[in-house]
Amino acid sequence: MGDDRIAARPTKIVQIMPKDEHRYIYRIWIDAENFLVLKSAVIDMQDKILETVLFTHIDTPAEIPSDMMSPMNASDYSWYTNEQHDDFKSETPSHWRVQWLPSGFLMKDSELQKLSTGQQPREHLVYSDGLATVSLFMEKLEKNKEPMNGFLSLGAVNAYTTSTDDYQVTAVGELPAQTVHKIASSVVHIK
Repeated sequence: MGDDRIAARPTKIVQIMPKDEHRYIYRIWIDAENFLVLKSAVIDMQDKILETVLFTHIDTPAEIPSDMMSPMNASDYSWYTNEQHDDFKSETPSHWRVQWLPSGFLMKDSELQKLSTGQQPREHLVYSDGLATVSLFMEKLEKNKEPMNGFLSLGAVNAYTTSTDDYQVTAVGELPAQTVHKIASSVVHIK
């Protein structure tokens, strides 16, 4: 799309256009000398900018000293992991089928997660086309709890929650709202 300057550096602008209405447009400003991404924008089909990330200043030294590559003091951090607990090992994970995804989306990850807030695990599926990603969360509805239904949006990220067969299904992704809705609504529980 031409040239620009970001963080006082020359850039080339590249735009990635979707072939369907199920994705966003991506505009990327790439440093002309070292090929670092200095700015990116997520744009809807009406050319409205939904999200922008950019550097305002960047230093690119000719050489990076080895001490800068050492890990930071790990004692300042707490590490959390999703571990498979013994009480869930004998449990067979639920089986789910996503009946509709935009073309090119493939499963990238699948796991059973134990939540700290409750006893019921949830299944987490991740699909991607290599640029956009959508996560699906399926968890058993708790008795006497009203299921959540509907949309949430924040910038380019949309979420849609629905319920099916006593499970709550949530799709979250950097995709248009109608795409996230269609994906979540297509999820079926295989008994």
